[in-house]
Amino acid sequence: MAAVYIVSEIGKLKKSDQNLLFENKEGQIRKIMTNDTELIILNGHVSITGESLKLIAEKMIPVYFLENGTAPNISLNYGCGKNGFLRQKQYKILEDKKTSLAIAKSIATGKIRNQLTFISRIKRNSDDNLILDSQSEKIKSILKSISKCRDKEKLRGFEGMTAKLYFDLFDYNIFPAWAKFIKRSRQPPKTNVNAVLSYLYSLLTCRVQNALEAVGLDTMCSNFHEMSYGKDSLAFDIVEECSIFVGIIR
Repeated sequence: MAAVYIVSEIGKLKKSDQNLLFENKEGQIRKIMTNDTELIILNGHVSITGESLKLIAEKMIPVYFLENGTAPNISLNYGCGKNGFLRQKQYKILEDKKTSLAIAKSIATGKIRNQLTFISRIKRNSDDNLILDSQSEKIKSILKSISKCRDKEKLRGFEGMTAKLYFDLFDYNIFPAWAKFIKRSRQPPKTNVNAVLSYLYSLLTCRVQNALEAVGLDTMCSNFHEMSYGKDSLAFDIVEECSIFVGIIR
């Protein structure tokens, strides 16, 4: 089973027997075999015919809609499954402040350790290790503070501090001059590198959200990110630890 990514300024998704056809504005057609499709991610102005929508629903294929490379705020999915006991356990853990904090600290710690590992990787290809070592030591110091943290707000603050330190070094991982990285920006991303990062984060979030829903977890029940109405916070929790792979671009 594979994920299907469609990036198109204008296009149409239509049905052909038990499969789908995608036609772009130039009239080029791509066939999508529904039996081999795990999920569909659409980026751009792609219309879906009623017949193809019905087929997608029959095959229970999740569809995520991205706009300008941002995280999905519209999706077609099929609920959290029948395991209500699993979701009940999620909320029981959330109500247990000690356990929930421990999970949140584990997420933040995992992310920061991954950042340190990635900085070490950057050092192998850099001649300016002085600043890399200096920033690494600052991140390690914050990591020690996290182990003593007793509040989620402070924990998120520590994570934000390490993120800034990490992205201060990100330019050392970028080789082409046209891809100069000054600082992280989003909503909207202000440079080409930030646009690529945001797009990759969005794709990663779609994949994580789909995986969580596939095993019956409630994607809105999170321990690290603050919960809010309609926000798939658990997906963002999981993305924190694996987002380091988004940084491996050159």
